[in-house]
Amino acid sequence: MVPVEQLERALVKAVGEVRAGMRNVLPGRAARRLIGETDETTFKAVLLEEIDQRLEVLADSDLINEADLALDPEGEGDQEADSA
Repeated sequence: MVPVEQLERALVKAVGEVRAGMRNVLPGRAARRLIGETDETTFKAVLLEEIDQRLEVLADSDLINEADLALDPEGEGDQEADSA
């Protein structure tokens, strides 16, 4: 089992990566495609397409890896197990 603190840190990291991906990539890509666009339906479709594409990229990436969930990342705690 993974301690709650380590799971929390890993999830905070993953959510941060999702947030950064959405804020850093999405606006620039969408803006280039929407310059001069006046049709609301097209505007919404492009935004949804860009959002879905970014979410797919993030879903295919490893947001949390084994190191994030290592039971003992700093080597602490081994002493407790050894002395028990």
